[in-house]
Amino acid sequence: MISAIKNLLTVGQQWRLITMLVVSQCLMVSGAAAQQAQGGIHCEPALDWATYSDYLISVDDARVKRTQQALNRLVASGLVKSEVPVDGFLWGKTQQALYQYCQGLSTLPSDDFVVGLIKKLDQQVALMAAVENTINDSAPPDESDPGVKAEPVVKKDTVIKTELITAEQPSIWYQLSEKGLASAKEKAKSAPFKLPDAELLNNLAQVFDVPYLNQGAFLEAVFAKASISIDQYPEFTKELVSAARMKASSQLRDIVLDDDDCGCAQEFSDTVYGFYPYWLSAEIEQVAADSGKQTADSAAATEEKPVEQLPVAVPTINYSVINRIAYYALTVDHNGEIQKPLHWHSEGQLGNFIHKAHRHKTEVDLVIYSNQWMSWSDADQGRAVRSIDRQLSLKAEYKQDGVMAYMPLLNSTTASPDGVTLYFDHYADSSVDERKSMVRFVRQLHTQLAKQDRPLKVNVLLDIETAVLESSDDLFVDLKGLLVKEKDDSPVYIDSLIVFLNEPTTDTKKSLRSKIEREFSGKERMLVLRKVIPVITPNGHEKDPKGVYKQFKDDLIYFNNNFAGIGLWPVPLKLDADSDADAIATAIDAQFSIKNGNGVLHAISEEYPILCRYTCPNRKVLRLVFDGLLILIVGYGVLAIFSRRLRRVYNRHSIYFKLYLFAMVMVFMTSLVCDPFWRERRDSVFVGALLSVAALFIIRKYTRAKQGALP
Repeated sequence: MISAIKNLLTVGQQWRLITMLVVSQCLMVSGAAAQQAQGGIHCEPALDWATYSDYLISVDDARVKRTQQALNRLVASGLVKSEVPVDGFLWGKTQQALYQYCQGLSTLPSDDFVVGLIKKLDQQVALMAAVENTINDSAPPDESDPGVKAEPVVKKDTVIKTELITAEQPSIWYQLSEKGLASAKEKAKSAPFKLPDAELLNNLAQVFDVPYLNQGAFLEAVFAKASISIDQYPEFTKELVSAARMKASSQLRDIVLDDDDCGCAQEFSDTVYGFYPYWLSAEIEQVAADSGKQTADSAAATEEKPVEQLPVAVPTINYSVINRIAYYALTVDHNGEIQKPLHWHSEGQLGNFIHKAHRHKTEVDLVIYSNQWMSWSDADQGRAVRSIDRQLSLKAEYKQDGVMAYMPLLNSTTASPDGVTLYFDHYADSSVDERKSMVRFVRQLHTQLAKQDRPLKVNVLLDIETAVLESSDDLFVDLKGLLVKEKDDSPVYIDSLIVFLNEPTTDTKKSLRSKIEREFSGKERMLVLRKVIPVITPNGHEKDPKGVYKQFKDDLIYFNNNFAGIGLWPVPLKLDADSDADAIATAIDAQFSIKNGNGVLHAISEEYPILCRYTCPNRKVLRLVFDGLLILIVGYGVLAIFSRRLRRVYNRHSIYFKLYLFAMVMVFMTSLVCDPFWRERRDSVFVGALLSVAALFIIRKYTRAKQGALP
């Protein structure tokens, strides 16, 4: 929209727009004063806590920060008297600033007061930004030396200012601890407010140490599991949010994970998709544990202090039940540029992270996050496509481990990701035109990635509130051109549609399916459902009042029968013996693993699982061993044709040659059982072996017949 304004406006139109904006502000303020006096405008709801209850549940702190930053931009125009803290909390000074902005409006927003008010605020800021950019584009350049290229000072300052306002790194999540609840209860004594009864407070134990993606997901879990809502306990809920708010430390450490000899990812009927947030490293986990699951204030303090080097247990991941893992997340700002590379660079441990997943037949995706995609111009989209393409072209170096570390020329190589997951934040709040623009962007990215020399999957990730799933408004139908083929020869642009589900999942999973069934029909409905991967939090189910992991197992069954798999936020990591990662893995294995294979080789792998547990991750070593044995025996055979002495060696020591061949056959049979490459080619191998034996038999018969009877 901003780009269109800049392209269409002439110089005269630019100044007319500026004049209209100034005059409109004067009319809005004066008109508001008159209507306020006449009782026509009533902005008092902007100061009422109850007005914001539903809105706070439906948004996260990133959206609130955008609102606060937008209010601060209006301070210079006089519509807002003073700046507000950009802290993600919609109360106090922020409510007062919205009230002041409301007083400057000539008409009140319709429908939901807060949502309408903030939409008007967004439009106001966008219009001011369009005018500011238009002025910068039309301003005559300063006279300077013709041999020196002029620096666009004004535009550069504008870009920096906008980036500070709009760039948001997904570094906040919500995780309540027992200590955090105690802190919230203590606040009730110093600043008296209503506390829930003891039974409701005890129910909060179900959300202890469970990480939630955003504030809305956390609050819905609190209401679903403890029946504590903002309407009933506004001040207490505010304290809970504050106590649960976690901020990722800026002091990143190398990604170090252990696999605990888990074996390769199993053959699953569907996708099991795990998210690895960038802040999950061993040392940062230890800091969080020692600080009692730090809150926002303590997390900020952690960023200022050096991380204490303490002996920690390396987190263990069970790759056998995760066939796709996503690194969460790099941020694309409003200009289409990657904000911070984080771990995603050629140095450090990224190569080992990708390589370890590939060793276990688990593919790796990169999550690209943006909360400003709605304002991208065509040029911004082009930059975003190139930025993402560069990140997926990355070849991260890694060092081999085990036996391969001692192999010359093979102990160091590179690894690259297998796909990208695009996280379009605030998708449900976007307009139809903005969604169409997003569809064009995904198609453009798909076309660009298709130029690489390897197949890359493209997924779309959405965070949808429960209220939106239950509404009658269209949500997914705008993505139809990405999810299904428009023509027989057209590509499918999205491999998976990943959707975060809030609590209670017993209802939201059905709402998700119902939403898709209402928006699609026939074959398209089936195709879309088989692309959807719902994401839930796997932690905390050992406290389920219905039974240990009862709801989690029910969700797995429903997802397996109705969708394309399950997403886990975050991926389960085992830090100690009390971890619930093993129980989660057992539940996933029981529901998704394919165990109905036939044949002797499959029976061997089922009877002796420990064989493949060690062999599959080390399949490259097994291939090298077999290749070495094969080269030696073939070389001996070729040389023996021309050397009678070598033939005599065989005649004298034939038993050793037979044991050698037996060992080679056993190595190859192990590969057929456990190596995914050879396992997929079992039929071809058996047919080839039968034909080879038959050919040898025929050749031997023909040779004997030609020689005739010996004397």
